[in-house]
Parts: sequence; structure tokens; C-alpha cells
Amino acid sequence: MSEFKSYIGVKLIKAKPATFGEAQAVLKRPATEKDPAQDTPGYLVQYTDGYTSWSPKDIFDESHFDYDDYYAALDKVEELHYSIDD
Repeated sequence: MSEFKSYIGVKLIKAKPATFGEAQAVLKRPATEKDPAQDTPGYLVQYTDGYTSWSPKDIFDESHFDYDDYYAALDKVEELHYSIDD
């Protein structure tokens, strides 16, 4: 089996701030014991195919940039490029 290769994913999404509890009300998914606290900050995320999910704020902020801040996204891609050890 070959070695893993590094990739950078790019996709356009729509998102709005929502706590986990707010997202659960929209998504209508049953709660589980592994779920975060209802007041955990995050984002309700909608993908181009219509799929909607919730992402914790820290994870979302690490990998998503405001569409209007294009250059910040380019800076992050460049930073990632130089940090890859392939």
C-alpha cells in the first residue's frame, strides 16, 4: 500500500452561527450521550448539495474563511503548503 499524500480541500459553503442546541432544533436529529453541551458555540453549515450539519466553532474557524476575506484564505493555504512534509 502506498504512503499517504497531503491534500488541501476547497469547497464553498454557507454557514451561520448557532449553538449545538439551536442546530439540533433545525436538524431534528436525536440527541446522544456523546453530543456536546447545548450551549456549545458553532455554526450551522449548508453545503452546495443541500446537506446541512453543525460544526463546533473552533473546528469551523480553523478551516473556513469568510468569502469576503479571500486573501486571508490564500495566506492560510500558503502557510499549509510550506508546512507539509511529503
